[in-house]
Order: sequence, then C-alpha cells, then structure tokens
Amino acid sequence: CRGNVDPGRGPWGRVPYLWDPFGGAPAWVDITRERHGYKRLGSEMLVQFTRRAGCCSTVPAKGAMGAILLLSLLGQVQCVLYSPLQDVFNTTSRDVNPDYRTDWCTIEASVKSGQTVLRDALKGQEISVVFELYSFWVNEDPDTGKIAGHIPDVLDELARRAGFEWRNTYLVSSGLVEGETYSKYAIYYAGVMDLVADWFSDSPARRALGLNFPYNWIDLSLIMVTRPSQSEAPFGETFFSFLKPFEAQLWVVLISCVVYSAVIFWFLERSANDNYSKRSVVEGIEVATFLASAKLTWSGAFSPASTAGRIFSISWAIVCVCFFSSYTARLASSLIVEGQDSSVINSPEDANRLIVPVCVWGGTIYETTIRQKYPAIPQVKFDGEKQVFDGLRNGECAGAISDVFGWSVLEASKDINPDCSLEYVGRPFKAGAGGFITAADYSGNCAGLLSTVIAIHMSEMENDGFFENLAAKLIARERTVVCEGGEVAGSDDLAQQPVTLRTMGGLFLIHIGMSIMCILLARYRGTNPPPPGHRKAPSDPPSEGDDRGVPPGTDGVPPHQEDVG
Repeated sequence: CRGNVDPGRGPWGRVPYLWDPFGGAPAWVDITRERHGYKRLGSEMLVQFTRRAGCCSTVPAKGAMGAILLLSLLGQVQCVLYSPLQDVFNTTSRDVNPDYRTDWCTIEASVKSGQTVLRDALKGQEISVVFELYSFWVNEDPDTGKIAGHIPDVLDELARRAGFEWRNTYLVSSGLVEGETYSKYAIYYAGVMDLVADWFSDSPARRALGLNFPYNWIDLSLIMVTRPSQSEAPFGETFFSFLKPFEAQLWVVLISCVVYSAVIFWFLERSANDNYSKRSVVEGIEVATFLASAKLTWSGAFSPASTAGRIFSISWAIVCVCFFSSYTARLASSLIVEGQDSSVINSPEDANRLIVPVCVWGGTIYETTIRQKYPAIPQVKFDGEKQVFDGLRNGECAGAISDVFGWSVLEASKDINPDCSLEYVGRPFKAGAGGFITAADYSGNCAGLLSTVIAIHMSEMENDGFFENLAAKLIARERTVVCEGGEVAGSDDLAQQPVTLRTMGGLFLIHIGMSIMCILLARYRGTNPPPPGHRKAPSDPPSEGDDRGVPPGTDGVPPHQEDVG
C-alpha cells in the first residue's frame, strides 16, 4: 500500500485493487491518514464489491469477510449512504473508535503570533464531520449518489467562505443506539469528530455536558401542532349572515345617516315641494325617510324642487352608490358560513391541565422539555418526526410537539400533512435556537479555535441573508400540497373582510358638509321661508271632489274669473 500511494492526493492516497469482481478497470479507494493506520486490502475489496452490487457496506472491517460478503449479496446487510470514513468506523457501537479530531493548537499558536489571520485559520484544512440521514436535513442526491440536503448546503457555503474541506472526511451515522438520547449521541461524536453537523437545540444542560454551539442559525422554538375538528357555526352567525358585509358600528351609522338625510331633505323642500308643504311635519319626514331608504337599494329617489335639494340629492346618491357596491361585493361570500375549527387543546398548558396525551419524538429535547415543564402530560413517544405526525392524525394523541423551522417546511409536505388537517396553534411555548456542535475546549486540542472561526463566518452568512434565502428555497422545494387559509395558502380573502367605519367615515363627513352647504344655500335663496308672492312648484292636479289645490278664500272660483258677470 505504501508503495502505491498517489502523491497527488496530498495526505490521502489511493491504491489499486488486485481483483475486480465485475471485471472492470482496477478500482481505486481512499485510504486513511498514516497516523490512523492503513486498512486491510481485503476489507477494501469487500467495500467496493458491495457498493457496486447495489448495497452499501456497514462495518466490513469487523467480522469474517466471507460472511459479510454473502450477507451483502443476499441483501441482509443494512444499507446506508456510503461516506469516506464509513468502512473504518462502527456507527452502531459506542465502543472505542478512531479519533478523527484535528489538533488545532499549532494553528492557534500561529494566530496568536500574528502569522495567521483568525478568520483565515481554517484555510487548507480538512475537518471531520458526522451527519445523520434524516428527511430534508441530510439525504442522498438520487442523481449523483452524493450526500445532499439542507445541512450539507450550509456546510458547503461555510467551507467556501472559510476555505476548508469536509467532503473527504465525513461520516454518516446510523442514528441513536438502544437507550441513547441525542445529548449522549452528541457527546460521543463530538469526542471523535471535529464537527457534529446536525440541528441540535442549544440548552444550558447540553453546554454543561461539555458541548459547544459555535453559532445558532436555526429557529428551534418549540410549538404545539394539533388537528382541529370542524364544528357547526352558531345559529346567530348563520341566521344573520346577511349583516356580515358591514361591521356593527357601520350599520348604526348608516341607519342614522338615512334618518339624518331624510330630515335635511324635508327641511330643504318643505316650502318648495308640494309633496312636503301640504303634509304635516311627521308625514313629510316619513315620506323623505322612505325615499332615502329606497335610494340605498336604487328602487326610489328624491324629487327635489329647489336648487339646494338637487345638490343634496346628488350628495346622497354618491353615498348610496358606494354603500350599495361595497355591500353586494361582499354579500355572496358572507352568505357562505363555514364551520369553525376547534381543538381539544391549544397549548401544553391545556394538555397538562386536562391530562391528555401528546405525541413527541423520543430521545429529543421535545421529550425532555415536556417531562420537566409539564409532568402531568402523558407522552406518546415515536422514533421520528413523521411517525409523530402520523400518530396525531391517527388519533393517538391530542397534539404533537415540533419546532418553528421544521414545521414551516413540513406543514406543506404530502408525507406529513397530506390532508391539511394539522395546524400550528398558539405561539411557541419555549423559545430556542440551535445548530452544529463541537466539543468544549478543555480536551487539549484547542477546539475553541474551530468554534470561533465557524462563528465568524456563519454570522456573516446570517448578515448576508444566506440562511433566509436557503430556507425559502427549501420550503418551495418541499411544498407538495397547498392548503386553503393559514400560512400555506396566504392571507385571508379580502372579499370576506367586513367594511369598517374607518374606511367609510370620510364619505359621511363629506355628506354632512354638503348638507350644511345646502342649508346655507336655501337660506340665501330664500326658499325657507318662501318670500311673499312665491309660487310653489306645480304638483299633481287634484282629483274630482278634492279641493286641496284651491287657494283659501276663493270658494272654488279661479282668481281670474272672480269679476266675470
């Protein structure tokens, strides 16, 4: 092996296989750094064989080669995404494994002496990273077969800015072992790898265990997700739904405006118009009120006889057309009354008070938080987030615990919320954030330098809007369902919102101003009271036997015929 190392690979070398089971060209395989020891060629051949056979190798360096090869061919070996360190690291055991952490003390001394700029301390370095395959966070690119996902995308940008490499020295773990929590998982891998690239929630308890969070870039505030049920709308809301286009205050003002306009019109026309001059005050105002009300529905109108009355009628017509168009535009949607969504619980406090079960992801900070803050809540534990939401939809619990960032992606996923029945209720009940993990700097390898430089570049990524833009692309890519209402479908339909007094108040003020102007004009023109000798507007001719149109004192004889013999 030593004699066949390819010097072009730097600290890494490649050796040719002596036997290719598929009869192709000699295969090449990476070998580890010299300080970690070289791998046996036989286990390397097994790795390449099982990979070409379509099955990944789990831990080929341990156990009999023939047995593992046979199990691989029979499809009995669990397949995971292959990574450069996969074949020399047993991810299903917490026994002694190679320590792939870098000693940063030499570089730290260079920074202290001024030879190296702090932000450039990672340039040209290779960082060992561990991932866990899960959903959109970390997965395998179906086209290239390489590791991909939200977290690798963040690491690629971080590596580009800081100048380090990680794709030659990463490991894909197989998740938790039996009885393990994610805090213990993080402690173990932070002790053998430079960086635990996962979405860990930062907490004082985890920092007390010797874990360091270089930069918290994910909103992991805890929230409650429920499945509301439809309840029938109350009788009052359905029976009087025709009133919904306008708010209550606007209806009161509108009715008052009708009465006000009727009184003003009667006042302007009581001397110039026979419809009002020969009626009592009550009757005149009653007729004017009827015409003002009819104008709202465009089934009637004023018949002004004076200039002031005509101007006032125009002002009232403008008010009526605005109200009529606004009301009819919203009437159709108001008559369709849907049932209301109601949940058994809206917060962990409700679940704790009512002692109803809640679905949680076992071994995570979700479980720990509920156990410590809400001890009365029965927890239904699952092994993954998808199983948690499946349990909620199946009625195994009344609510599910999630985080803000995760739910923003999963709420529009057909795998998680295919029928749009799950909703995030209330507000986050525990604020939190998180990100990657490194070991605290007391192990003698100056890991604080790594955390500091990562924090510098990730804070710049935050300021540049990288995380926000990447999250938006992720949500758009993962969205496979569109739900009506809520955050998925967008804002509420404006046509269903009632018209408020604030939006129509100016119209009333203009109408009142016009009425005052008309009153002043009527006084100026002398139409109230009428000047001596003023002739009233012609009215309908009196019917037979009706002497209402005969002036008093003439005994029914027209004035121009009084002296005729």
